[in-house]
Amino acid sequence: MTTDRKLLIGLGALVIACMVSGASFSLGFFIGAQGWSIQSPSSAGPGAGPGGGFGGQPGGQSQQGFPGQISPRGGAQQQQGANQQPRPDLIGIIVSVTDDSLELETQEGFRMVTLTDETIVALREEDSTTPADRSELQRGVRVAVVGEFGDDGQTMTARVVVILPEQAR
Repeated sequence: MTTDRKLLIGLGALVIACMVSGASFSLGFFIGAQGWSIQSPSSAGPGAGPGGGFGGQPGGQSQQGFPGQISPRGGAQQQQGANQQPRPDLIGIIVSVTDDSLELETQEGFRMVTLTDETIVALREEDSTTPADRSELQRGVRVAVVGEFGDDGQTMTARVVVILPEQAR
């Protein structure tokens, strides 16, 4: 075997080793950021699928969401970066509205959302979220809700209700 052929074989082995290293790094980065599985938003509440909530975390305990979203979860317990906010626990279209509740139609069926005096209502725009009035919560509007599910897993007490933009409906 000639020296040229040995060099080409060595160079080929080096290229393959670099490709395997790059693929391993990419896979490790993906798993570190996303976990072992990717779950779509669930309105079924705690216990729905592995971990019950988004990204395999218990229902109501998710850590990611809309950039610029108003965050009801502050404090030292769940500090988050400026653009990293909680994901919604419930997404649906408003079917009916009262002074203290919303009924939403979700992928998994109808869910009742209780509104309190502390519930924040916000309007999601392209790159930001701004405060909104409760009067904007109307039938047919698509919303994302962050809150706490009741023991039945069907009802929720809302901390934040975000009105989603038209193009997301």
